[in-house]
Amino acid sequence: MKRPRLKLSPEQWMRYLVSPLLGIATNEAIKATTAQHIIDKLVKESGAFPFVLSFVVCMIGMAIVVEINIAVSRRLDRFLKWNKQPLRRASVQFLIVAVVTALLSLTGSAIYFMLYQAPDFVQPLIFEGVIRNALMSAFIALGGAGIYVTISFFHHWNFSQIEAERYKIAAAEAQIEALKAQLDPHFMFNSLNTLTELVEINSNKSLEFLKSFGQVYRYVLQTREHESVALQEELDFADAYLYLLKTRFGEALQVEINIPESDLSRHLPPMTLQLLLENAVKHNVLTTSKPLLVQITSDAQWLTVQNNLQPKSSKGYSSGIGLKNITERVLRLNQKEPVIENGGAFFRVKIPLQ
Repeated sequence: MKRPRLKLSPEQWMRYLVSPLLGIATNEAIKATTAQHIIDKLVKESGAFPFVLSFVVCMIGMAIVVEINIAVSRRLDRFLKWNKQPLRRASVQFLIVAVVTALLSLTGSAIYFMLYQAPDFVQPLIFEGVIRNALMSAFIALGGAGIYVTISFFHHWNFSQIEAERYKIAAAEAQIEALKAQLDPHFMFNSLNTLTELVEINSNKSLEFLKSFGQVYRYVLQTREHESVALQEELDFADAYLYLLKTRFGEALQVEINIPESDLSRHLPPMTLQLLLENAVKHNVLTTSKPLLVQITSDAQWLTVQNNLQPKSSKGYSSGIGLKNITERVLRLNQKEPVIENGGAFFRVKIPLQ
């Protein structure tokens, strides 16, 4: 039986391993750059105290540096993404860490000499030692930052690869579900029944219906490989689809479209409007006395489709496959989720436009 692998985050690596190593390295570097005769005199006059104190200050100081490094990294994650500007991100992080470490080293030195009254023979060397230690600590901390940057970069790169693969799989699944929803046998059956009735009643209207029916399925076939289409194309397609629905439901279905011309070139996943219209019709009662009102609007950033709620059963409004399909494809397109609101009297879906 395989033992589960212990997976540590970049932050845990820094806290549990890198931080103690940096503290030890800084303390040893300070000792290595201090003349041996001064060390001998300090041992003779003060014993081990100055060295123990130095070790404690270095360990605490580097622990603080690591925490600041982590905090800076999290803050930069919002503004400088690893996958977009890796060099600039690393440079900014290095600079901040170097400055902060130098300042902390100066503070640590001040605390050290507050707790330890240095002998007279050390006094003339304090200023030089403090500056040297600050530069040395900053240099060592930069090494630690380099380790953190490397771990973080590969962690984010690996995460982005997994996310890309997940979206690829989700897109494939969404496409399958989209085809199931788009080529809904129930919708086709109803459409053909309506066409049969029209042929018997009004041959001219049946030709118009057949033309719109052809436009709907031609659009399905033309756009099934596309990730996005212009809003203008979606509206043209929606006109053909609405003609089929209105022929069947008449005045029981009312649609208001108010889209500014400036939004027509924006993009969204294909078949979005069809799925939202189908969702509204499928789950609501449509009668001439209680018509279903669908309103389609946009405001540069969002396309909004809203309808009054008249659910067919007491179970309430079901989102079903259609909304899952839309959510997956919208996330793949611009990584911003649709907003779905059930207001009790209305149902609203907001789709981000690109």
